[in-house]
Amino acid sequence: MTSLLMVTSQSLKEAMRSKVLYNVIFLSIALVGVTYVATEFSYGNASRVSLDIGLGFMSLSLGVIAILMGSSLIIDEIDSRTLYMVLSRPVSRSTFLVGKFCGLAIMLFINVLLLYVVVLALFLKFNGGITTQHFWVFLFIYFESLIILSAALFFSSFTNKVITILMTLTLWSCGHGIDLLRDFSIVKLRPALLKFVELYSALMPNFNKINMKLYVLNNDFYQQGNMLYLVLYSILWIIIFLTFTKIIFDNKELS
Repeated sequence: MTSLLMVTSQSLKEAMRSKVLYNVIFLSIALVGVTYVATEFSYGNASRVSLDIGLGFMSLSLGVIAILMGSSLIIDEIDSRTLYMVLSRPVSRSTFLVGKFCGLAIMLFINVLLLYVVVLALFLKFNGGITTQHFWVFLFIYFESLIILSAALFFSSFTNKVITILMTLTLWSCGHGIDLLRDFSIVKLRPALLKFVELYSALMPNFNKINMKLYVLNNDFYQQGNMLYLVLYSILWIIIFLTFTKIIFDNKELS
Protein backbone atom coordinates (compact mmCIF):
# COMPACT_ATOMS: atom_id res chain seq x y z
CA MET A 1 0.00 0.00 0.00
CA THR A 2 2.88 2.37 0.82
CA SER A 3 4.42 1.76 -2.60
CA LEU A 4 1.07 2.36 -4.32
CA LEU A 5 0.58 5.67 -2.51
CA MET A 6 4.14 6.70 -3.38
CA VAL A 7 3.66 6.01 -7.10
CA THR A 8 0.23 7.69 -7.08
CA SER A 9 1.63 10.78 -5.37
CA GLN A 10 4.56 10.97 -7.79
CA SER A 11 2.25 10.54 -10.78
CA LEU A 12 0.02 13.37 -9.55
CA LYS A 13 3.02 15.65 -8.98
CA GLU A 14 4.30 14.97 -12.49
CA ALA A 15 0.87 15.73 -13.94
CA MET A 16 0.81 18.98 -11.97
CA ARG A 17 4.25 19.93 -13.27
CA SER A 18 3.07 19.32 -16.82
CA LYS A 19 0.67 22.25 -16.32
CA VAL A 20 -2.39 20.27 -17.37
CA LEU A 21 -4.49 22.44 -15.05
CA TYR A 22 -3.80 25.43 -17.29
CA ASN A 23 -6.32 23.72 -19.55
CA VAL A 24 -9.03 24.70 -17.07
CA ILE A 25 -8.14 28.40 -17.29
CA PHE A 26 -8.10 28.52 -21.10
CA LEU A 27 -11.22 26.39 -21.45
CA SER A 28 -13.09 28.42 -18.85
CA ILE A 29 -12.33 31.65 -20.70
CA ALA A 30 -13.33 30.06 -24.02
CA LEU A 31 -16.45 28.56 -22.46
CA VAL A 32 -17.60 31.89 -21.05
CA GLY A 33 -17.02 33.63 -24.39
CA VAL A 34 -18.73 31.01 -26.54
CA THR A 35 -21.64 30.70 -24.11
CA TYR A 36 -22.35 34.42 -24.02
CA VAL A 37 -22.25 34.64 -27.81
CA ALA A 38 -24.47 31.56 -28.25
CA THR A 39 -27.05 32.70 -25.70
CA GLU A 40 -27.58 35.90 -27.68
CA PHE A 41 -29.17 33.74 -30.38
CA SER A 42 -31.07 31.38 -28.08
CA TYR A 43 -34.29 33.43 -27.85
CA GLY A 44 -35.29 32.75 -24.27
CA ASN A 45 -33.55 29.41 -23.74
CA ALA A 46 -30.19 30.71 -22.56
CA SER A 47 -29.78 28.36 -19.59
CA ARG A 48 -30.22 25.23 -21.72
CA VAL A 49 -27.79 26.55 -24.33
CA SER A 50 -25.18 27.40 -21.69
CA LEU A 51 -25.48 23.94 -20.14
CA ASP A 52 -25.34 22.19 -23.52
CA ILE A 53 -22.18 24.04 -24.53
CA GLY A 54 -20.60 23.62 -21.10
CA LEU A 55 -21.15 19.87 -20.91
CA GLY A 56 -19.90 19.47 -24.47
CA PHE A 57 -16.73 21.39 -23.59
CA MET A 58 -16.22 19.25 -20.51
CA SER A 59 -16.68 15.93 -22.27
CA LEU A 60 -14.44 16.85 -25.19
CA SER A 61 -11.64 18.39 -23.13
CA LEU A 62 -11.57 15.57 -20.56
CA GLY A 63 -11.45 12.98 -23.33
CA VAL A 64 -8.57 14.70 -25.11
CA ILE A 65 -6.60 15.12 -21.87
CA ALA A 66 -7.17 11.45 -20.99
CA ILE A 67 -5.92 10.33 -24.41
CA LEU A 68 -2.81 12.51 -24.30
CA MET A 69 -1.89 11.52 -20.74
CA GLY A 70 -2.64 7.83 -21.19
CA SER A 71 -0.84 7.49 -24.52
CA SER A 72 2.42 8.90 -23.16
CA LEU A 73 2.51 7.46 -19.64
CA ILE A 74 4.31 4.15 -20.19
CA ILE A 75 6.28 5.28 -23.25
CA ASP A 76 7.64 8.42 -21.59
CA GLU A 77 8.56 6.51 -18.44
CA ILE A 78 10.59 4.06 -20.52
CA ASP A 79 12.23 6.77 -22.64
CA SER A 80 13.21 8.87 -19.61
CA ARG A 81 14.50 5.74 -17.82
CA THR A 82 12.55 6.67 -14.66
CA LEU A 83 10.64 3.40 -14.92
CA TYR A 84 13.82 1.44 -14.27
CA MET A 85 14.61 3.46 -11.16
CA VAL A 86 11.12 2.89 -9.75
CA LEU A 87 11.13 -0.83 -10.50
CA SER A 88 14.60 -1.21 -8.94
CA ARG A 89 12.94 -0.40 -5.62
CA PRO A 90 10.50 -2.87 -4.01
CA VAL A 91 7.74 -1.76 -6.43
CA SER A 92 6.05 -4.29 -8.69
CA ARG A 93 4.99 -3.50 -12.23
CA SER A 94 1.34 -3.87 -11.23
CA THR A 95 1.76 -1.38 -8.38
CA PHE A 96 3.52 1.03 -10.73
CA LEU A 97 0.72 0.75 -13.33
CA VAL A 98 -2.16 1.13 -10.85
CA GLY A 99 -0.39 3.97 -9.02
CA LYS A 100 0.20 5.87 -12.25
CA PHE A 101 -3.43 5.37 -13.27
CA CYS A 102 -4.69 6.59 -9.88
CA GLY A 103 -2.50 9.69 -10.07
CA LEU A 104 -3.85 10.59 -13.50
CA ALA A 105 -7.40 9.77 -12.36
CA ILE A 106 -7.05 12.30 -9.54
CA MET A 107 -5.78 14.89 -12.02
CA LEU A 108 -8.76 14.24 -14.29
CA PHE A 109 -11.11 14.59 -11.31
CA ILE A 110 -9.62 17.98 -10.44
CA ASN A 111 -10.05 19.08 -14.06
CA VAL A 112 -13.66 17.94 -14.34
CA LEU A 113 -14.55 19.41 -10.95
CA LEU A 114 -13.14 22.86 -11.72
CA LEU A 115 -14.73 22.93 -15.16
CA TYR A 116 -18.05 21.80 -13.74
CA VAL A 117 -18.03 24.65 -11.25
CA VAL A 118 -17.67 27.06 -14.19
CA VAL A 119 -20.44 25.29 -16.14
CA LEU A 120 -22.87 25.40 -13.21
CA ALA A 121 -21.99 29.03 -12.49
CA LEU A 122 -22.92 29.96 -16.06
CA PHE A 123 -26.06 27.80 -15.85
CA LEU A 124 -27.17 29.61 -12.68
CA LYS A 125 -26.26 32.95 -14.23
CA PHE A 126 -28.86 32.29 -16.92
CA ASN A 127 -31.48 31.27 -14.33
CA GLY A 128 -31.05 27.52 -14.59
CA GLY A 129 -32.12 25.21 -11.76
CA ILE A 130 -29.77 22.54 -10.41
CA THR A 131 -31.14 19.03 -9.75
CA THR A 132 -29.68 15.64 -8.83
CA GLN A 133 -29.42 14.91 -12.56
CA HIS A 134 -26.56 17.39 -12.70
CA PHE A 135 -24.58 15.29 -10.26
CA TRP A 136 -25.01 12.20 -12.42
CA VAL A 137 -23.93 13.90 -15.63
CA PHE A 138 -20.80 15.14 -13.81
CA LEU A 139 -20.06 11.61 -12.56
CA PHE A 140 -20.48 9.92 -15.94
CA ILE A 141 -18.40 12.50 -17.81
CA TYR A 142 -15.68 11.64 -15.32
CA PHE A 143 -16.22 7.90 -15.79
CA GLU A 144 -16.04 8.34 -19.55
CA SER A 145 -12.66 10.04 -19.21
CA LEU A 146 -11.42 7.18 -17.00
CA ILE A 147 -12.48 4.57 -19.58
CA ILE A 148 -10.67 6.55 -22.28
CA LEU A 149 -7.60 6.86 -20.04
CA SER A 150 -7.52 3.12 -19.32
CA ALA A 151 -8.02 2.35 -23.03
CA ALA A 152 -5.13 4.66 -23.96
CA LEU A 153 -2.94 2.92 -21.38
CA PHE A 154 -3.89 -0.44 -22.87
CA PHE A 155 -3.04 0.57 -26.44
CA SER A 156 0.20 2.25 -25.35
CA SER A 157 1.37 -1.00 -23.75
CA PHE A 158 1.97 -2.58 -27.17
CA THR A 159 2.27 0.23 -29.72
CA ASN A 160 3.70 3.74 -30.17
CA LYS A 161 2.21 7.05 -29.12
CA VAL A 162 0.75 8.13 -32.48
CA ILE A 163 -1.03 4.83 -33.13
CA THR A 164 -2.25 4.79 -29.51
CA ILE A 165 -3.86 8.20 -29.97
CA LEU A 166 -5.49 7.16 -33.25
CA MET A 167 -6.78 3.88 -31.85
CA THR A 168 -8.19 5.53 -28.72
CA LEU A 169 -9.84 8.28 -30.76
CA THR A 170 -11.40 5.60 -32.97
CA LEU A 171 -12.68 3.67 -29.94
CA TRP A 172 -14.09 6.89 -28.47
CA SER A 173 -15.79 7.94 -31.71
CA CYS A 174 -17.24 4.49 -32.36
CA GLY A 175 -18.47 4.30 -28.77
CA HIS A 176 -20.53 7.45 -29.32
CA GLY A 177 -21.67 6.74 -32.87
CA ILE A 178 -22.45 3.03 -32.81
CA ASP A 179 -26.08 3.47 -31.72
CA LEU A 180 -26.72 6.00 -34.49
CA LEU A 181 -25.68 3.45 -37.11
CA ARG A 182 -28.74 1.34 -36.30
CA ASP A 183 -30.96 4.08 -37.74
CA PHE A 184 -29.14 4.19 -41.08
CA SER A 185 -31.04 2.50 -43.90
CA ILE A 186 -27.83 0.97 -45.23
CA VAL A 187 -27.49 -0.89 -41.91
CA LYS A 188 -31.16 -1.78 -41.48
CA LEU A 189 -31.33 -3.34 -44.95
CA ARG A 190 -28.28 -5.53 -44.33
CA PRO A 191 -28.83 -8.07 -41.53
CA ALA A 192 -25.15 -9.04 -41.37
CA LEU A 193 -24.09 -5.42 -40.96
CA LEU A 194 -26.81 -4.82 -38.37
CA LYS A 195 -25.63 -7.88 -36.47
CA PHE A 196 -22.08 -6.56 -36.49
CA VAL A 197 -23.23 -3.19 -35.12
CA GLU A 198 -25.19 -4.89 -32.35
CA LEU A 199 -22.25 -7.17 -31.56
CA TYR A 200 -19.85 -4.22 -31.37
CA SER A 201 -22.26 -2.36 -29.09
CA ALA A 202 -22.39 -5.37 -26.77
CA LEU A 203 -18.69 -6.25 -26.74
CA MET A 204 -17.02 -2.82 -26.85
CA PRO A 205 -17.48 0.34 -24.73
CA ASN A 206 -20.74 2.06 -25.66
CA PHE A 207 -20.35 5.62 -24.44
CA ASN A 208 -23.95 6.45 -25.32
CA LYS A 209 -25.03 4.27 -22.41
CA ILE A 210 -23.38 6.63 -19.93
CA ASN A 211 -24.23 9.83 -21.80
CA MET A 212 -26.49 11.67 -19.35
CA LYS A 213 -26.32 15.02 -21.14
CA LEU A 214 -29.55 14.57 -23.09
CA TYR A 215 -31.46 13.58 -19.94
CA VAL A 216 -30.24 16.69 -18.13
CA LEU A 217 -30.92 19.02 -21.04
CA ASN A 218 -34.46 17.66 -21.53
CA ASN A 219 -35.18 17.35 -17.79
CA ASP A 220 -35.93 13.66 -18.23
CA PHE A 221 -35.98 11.39 -15.19
CA TYR A 222 -33.52 8.50 -15.18
CA GLN A 223 -34.25 5.66 -12.77
CA GLN A 224 -31.79 5.33 -9.91
CA GLY A 225 -31.55 1.55 -10.35
CA ASN A 226 -30.27 2.03 -13.87
CA MET A 227 -27.69 4.49 -12.55
CA LEU A 228 -26.15 1.74 -10.44
CA TYR A 229 -25.97 -0.50 -13.51
CA LEU A 230 -24.21 2.26 -15.49
CA VAL A 231 -21.73 2.89 -12.66
CA LEU A 232 -20.89 -0.83 -12.62
CA TYR A 233 -20.72 -0.84 -16.44
CA SER A 234 -18.18 1.99 -16.38
CA ILE A 235 -16.08 0.42 -13.64
CA LEU A 236 -16.12 -2.92 -15.45
CA TRP A 237 -14.63 -1.43 -18.60
CA ILE A 238 -11.94 0.36 -16.61
CA ILE A 239 -11.03 -2.93 -14.90
CA ILE A 240 -11.03 -4.80 -18.23
CA PHE A 241 -8.61 -2.37 -19.90
CA LEU A 242 -6.34 -2.18 -16.84
CA THR A 243 -6.29 -5.97 -16.51
CA PHE A 244 -5.19 -6.48 -20.11
CA THR A 245 -2.67 -3.66 -19.73
CA LYS A 246 -1.25 -5.37 -16.64
CA ILE A 247 -0.92 -8.70 -18.47
CA ILE A 248 0.96 -7.09 -21.36
CA PHE A 249 3.06 -4.84 -19.11
CA ASP A 250 4.09 -7.72 -16.84
CA ASN A 251 5.39 -9.63 -19.83
CA LYS A 252 6.88 -6.65 -21.66
CA GLU A 253 10.62 -6.67 -22.26
CA LEU A 254 12.00 -3.36 -21.03
CA SER A 255 15.09 -2.32 -22.88
